[in-house]
Amino acid sequence: MSLEPIVSNERAVLSAFTDLVQLVNHPGDIVTWRHFAMTPLAGVKYPDGVPEANEISLEFAKLFANDGISKTFKELRSLVVNSMPEQWSKELDMAFEEMIKEDFT
Repeated sequence: MSLEPIVSNERAVLSAFTDLVQLVNHPGDIVTWRHFAMTPLAGVKYPDGVPEANEISLEFAKLFANDGISKTFKELRSLVVNSMPEQWSKELDMAFEEMIKEDFT
């Protein structure tokens, strides 16, 4: 299935991170997987195509267990910033840090 990335905005970028938590908790959640697959983060993380929901769930369950959610998310943020610096504004970085602080620490 080919899904084109949705227009990048703060909500789309940040919601991709929370999609990953949802997929770990609910591996068969196709709605969340489709949403994630259309985000800028998915395009950067999986340039050759987004794996199936169960594969992403397993991958991130391991990463979260081994490295923690905050560290994993910060590494993913680096991918986005390095690949699409024009998409990552100071405001988006502040919202990301707030999300990490409130939800994942």
